[in-house]
Amino acid sequence: MYEYLWSLCSILNKVSKAMFLWAAVSVILNALEGGRQAEETRLPWTYGFVFLMASLLPSIFLYADYGTFDVQLLSGGIGFLIIFLAAVCANQRITWDDTGFEYRTATRRTVRYSYDDIATMKTVVGLVTPSPETLFVHVGRR
Repeated sequence: MYEYLWSLCSILNKVSKAMFLWAAVSVILNALEGGRQAEETRLPWTYGFVFLMASLLPSIFLYADYGTFDVQLLSGGIGFLIIFLAAVCANQRITWDDTGFEYRTATRRTVRYSYDDIATMKTVVGLVTPSPETLFVHVGRR
């Protein structure tokens, strides 16, 4: 049982460190791209930086190999989720023009859509939306 937990902690440690490096590079690239353009929506790079620094606190148990296996797995898992949020904040954006729009994912992959590809649009109000003007656009099955 302990060998299984040890290997799980070891895998989470390596993946978490790789994800931390990816998120750090993404935050730096986002900061170097400059301010938001007129036809672009994205979060400021500082949000990604804050999440990246916040991920160090729970991940320290995993990185320092401190505590029991269950503490390492729990704190490492929480840290990994916060690191992923940093990558999302640093990378996700939508840029539009007269012909369509580009969506950049959390992994910095850019997908181009035309306005004819839009299946549905709706305004959503709730706790998970940043403002009552949040517009959800469904393109195909996305």
